[in-house]
Amino acid sequence: MKKKIILIVLAFLIFLFGGLLLLGYYISSVRTYSTNLTENKFEKNNIAIKLPTQWLMLDVRKYQDNKTEFKDFLIVTGANPGGFPEINIYKVDVDRSKSEENNLEELINWDKARVEESKTEDIIILFEQPIDFSKGWLLAYKETPYNKNKFYHYELCKDWITIIDKTGYIISICEFEKHWDLLDNIYPDIIRSFMVLEE
Repeated sequence: MKKKIILIVLAFLIFLFGGLLLLGYYISSVRTYSTNLTENKFEKNNIAIKLPTQWLMLDVRKYQDNKTEFKDFLIVTGANPGGFPEINIYKVDVDRSKSEENNLEELINWDKARVEESKTEDIIILFEQPIDFSKGWLLAYKETPYNKNKFYHYELCKDWITIIDKTGYIISICEFEKHWDLLDNIYPDIIRSFMVLEE
């Protein structure tokens, strides 16, 4: 009798665990957010950007003078409730004595190094090229789909890299690859809306 009760409890726990896995898969598979964009101002960083109204944003500017890690350059982070898409904005000082072209090349390489250090999965660079809807460069990359299974969604990220008023900015937006068709509809508007405010 005792053994039968244990088996019933184990079966229930397995059923419950399986249900939670399926629920997590369903939540990560469904994506809804408004295509209406609302302006977000971050006065401490003197920037503004338009994003979907329900994305939660946080000013995380680092105050230390000696920045030693990539994350130290992060000034704004946010995400759609549930975790994805996620957005991170970096502000990077550039060498003002160099040309903008040289600085942009160095900023692209800086971002590649940041990506390689921050991601736990192997990364494939899909493309790096100028974009036609705004000044700057677009770097797109995704996780390498090793050991892919139906319960795992791979991220695809697009980083807009630009120099404004002799300061480098990177806007990195990551989303599950299967949901980029929705995000692509508003991505150009998000990038075009980014501006540096007057101090």
